[in-house]
Amino acid sequence: MAEENMTLVIEFVLTGLTDLPRLQVPLFLVFLVIYLTTMAGNLGLTFLIWKDPHLHTPMYSFLGSLAFVDACSSSSVIPKMLVNILDKSQMMFLFECMAQYYFFGSSATTECFLLVVMAYDRYAAICSPLLYPVVMSNRLCTCLISASYAIGFLHPIIHVGLLSRLTFCRSNIIHHFYCEILPLFAISCTDPSINALVVFIFAAFIQAFTFTDGRGLQEGLQVPLFLVFLVIYLTTMVGNLGLIFLIWKDHLHTPMYSFLGSLVFADGCLSSSVTPKMLMNFLSKDHVSFIECITQFYIFAFSATTENFLL
Repeated sequence: MAEENMTLVIEFVLTGLTDLPRLQVPLFLVFLVIYLTTMAGNLGLTFLIWKDPHLHTPMYSFLGSLAFVDACSSSSVIPKMLVNILDKSQMMFLFECMAQYYFFGSSATTECFLLVVMAYDRYAAICSPLLYPVVMSNRLCTCLISASYAIGFLHPIIHVGLLSRLTFCRSNIIHHFYCEILPLFAISCTDPSINALVVFIFAAFIQAFTFTDGRGLQEGLQVPLFLVFLVIYLTTMVGNLGLIFLIWKDHLHTPMYSFLGSLVFADGCLSSSVTPKMLMNFLSKDHVSFIECITQFYIFAFSATTENFLL
């Protein structure tokens, strides 16, 4: 038993997107084109904003920072994924896994907070155009960007530190195309309950912080936001229900299309559990009864859980 426990896993096998040889080269080319296009767009935008002095304003400073962070987020995953598509071994060491998760988590967190800062910047520019140069000074702009990067760099350190306490002595196969933290919990020999709890707490906190409360919306923004989210919701529902109808009508009763139809139905339920009530709250007083709150949470959690397992 002691000898078995000493056999620790320090390298993992990523199953990737597919194990079919005929699909590996096409997938490699598709994702290579997407990656190069993304990098050219983001880095090109960052360079143009840095080079042109007329674009040294808060809005473009935030936009340039967001483009750079998005390039870092893509670079933390896609290059290794492209290598693994053509590499038969698809091996990844534990320290590479931790490094990949750190850079991806850092970029994603920074991107979330930069989007919050950009929303505040546009709010100040629209609602207080005369006071905007005073409210959004260059000093405040620099502080907000620096704070977003600082939070992004510090946040994943906690998860990587907790990840180092786990040992892996069972399977070394990760059913993913990059080193995601949750599949690592599934193959850990150490109890990952603390890790999962910390991930949940920080994810809930960041999500709650980065989504604005409807009570803070000015009356002039409620109708435009209502129309935007109404169009998004109707587009989502038409696409999901249309796909379900086509699968049912054309007798596409194969396992793949059955799973796909179930997935889009769950996605439609997920959207319908939140968006209609949110649209009503844009144009009316924000209140929800306790029964409605429980019902909304149940349908949302049911749909989200079903969607995760269908994926």
